[in-house]
Amino acid sequence: MKKTLLAVAIVSTLPQLSYAQSSVTLAGVIDVGINDVTNAAGAHQYMMSSGVNNGSRVIFLGVEDLGGGLKSIFFLENGFNVNNGSLGQGGLLFGRQAYVGLTSGQFSSVTLGRQYDSVVDYVGQIAAADNWGGYISAHPGDLDNLNNSYRVNNSIKYTSPTFGGLTFGGVYSLGGVAGEVSRNQVWSLGSGYANGPLSLGVAMITARNPNLSFFGNNSQTALTAATANGTVTPVYSGYMSARSYTSIGAAAAYTIGKGTAALTYSNVRFSNMGDTSSGPDAQHYTGTAIFNNAEASFRYRPIEIYNGEALANAYQEGMDDVRRALEGWQLAPTTPSLEMIDAGSESDVWNKLVRRVVDATGWPYTCTESSACVADLCRAVLEVGKSSVANQIAKYIAKDSLNTAFYPRINVAR
Repeated sequence: MKKTLLAVAIVSTLPQLSYAQSSVTLAGVIDVGINDVTNAAGAHQYMMSSGVNNGSRVIFLGVEDLGGGLKSIFFLENGFNVNNGSLGQGGLLFGRQAYVGLTSGQFSSVTLGRQYDSVVDYVGQIAAADNWGGYISAHPGDLDNLNNSYRVNNSIKYTSPTFGGLTFGGVYSLGGVAGEVSRNQVWSLGSGYANGPLSLGVAMITARNPNLSFFGNNSQTALTAATANGTVTPVYSGYMSARSYTSIGAAAAYTIGKGTAALTYSNVRFSNMGDTSSGPDAQHYTGTAIFNNAEASFRYRPIEIYNGEALANAYQEGMDDVRRALEGWQLAPTTPSLEMIDAGSESDVWNKLVRRVVDATGWPYTCTESSACVADLCRAVLEVGKSSVANQIAKYIAKDSLNTAFYPRINVAR
């Protein structure tokens, strides 16, 4: 079977609504494509697909500054089918994510709600499907969840600060069954490293009674062990009687110029099958089913494309990055450069930039009007270029100021 894909993505971020040290941001993604399936029951099938590369969504992000670097946050992410307007994730209103928590630059964040697991956070972002290939390039049935088909309900999540490019985190989901603490519980751990062109990730997730606790999470109805939940796929739907599900993954990527080569590996186990209190066992399976998945991919981007989804997902991280960059550079007043053709023009650009930073971060900052300040800030935000907010500001500076030499170096794709 051969698939030909034509995809169009429309990304939009609406202006931030803010008051004092509080803010609410509305953002979203609309992604739709046309597929040509060359062998669907022996014939061509032309079909429109929603969320080919990135799932279509609407996002609400709220931040409240509590003082001392501590903030309260909430994140609501709705998934929908752009073809017919229906809700995604089994009809859940905020099926992609819904959580609330606390975050600080020193201790990072603790959040509670429906969230991504560590395999998605640290390994999935390097895999082709979650990065650029879409669901068509996912591993069979997305059995290792690298394409983020399933979330974790009732979860407590910790995400660390960044230590020289290293981050780590974990997720724990309460099972909620009286007298059986371990039943339906899910836990996940992971770590990532990003430094220059190199990115690494390793993570694992273990779910007890996965037919109910993990694969059944995209549902509005009460779950029972009598039916197989989640994706109806012959790859693993027959293993829903497993007492536990474990996915362990590792990934590495290296960027040279406009090309990125990546490798991923995952080991998936459906263990202790035959437990009919977990799920159906029509085939009377017992023991453990094991899957090993390996992937090699290469992406080449001749033109950098601004990705608003990354902006939405990394918004809080971006604000903190910009703050740290500005504070770290400690920009000092300097004499306006004689190379500036029009100091008045630069003054206007700098004032606009200051307002943009204040609006985006809630952190007031002033600097003497000079090209050196603009250049220093350019370098500062480029240092944290992985942040979409930093990239936005860097792009804004480079386009509107006379320091155009910095513009070709700005990567606005991530």
